[in-house]
Amino acid sequence: MKDMITIHGILECPLLDAGSKSEGRKAILTDDDGKKYKLYRAGILPAGDPFFIPYDGMHVKIRGNEEEETGSFLVTSILLDDGTEIFPQPVEFPTGVPIELPSPRKSKKQLKKKNK
Repeated sequence: MKDMITIHGILECPLLDAGSKSEGRKAILTDDDGKKYKLYRAGILPAGDPFFIPYDGMHVKIRGNEEEETGSFLVTSILLDDGTEIFPQPVEFPTGVPIELPSPRKSKKQLKKKNK
């Protein structure tokens, strides 16, 4: 992976892919030259990630790694104009007691074939 870089521009969170399974607000940064970057955080689907929503419409600096082949940008922090640097919290997946799923039922046809 490339070295971390910082880009500045306007962060927007438009609703994209309306009506599809991937519908959601997706963070896009348009840099000062007009280039667009699809922003995401490690381990989280970009559609509907609430981390970027509070900064919608703001001019910010984004620090992270660019993936040139996809136009995506893995965000490690957001730098606000007042000097505040916001770091996304690591994603914690809920843990619990594993459940045992029942075995799939076999149809009568499958049972007959097996018994022949």
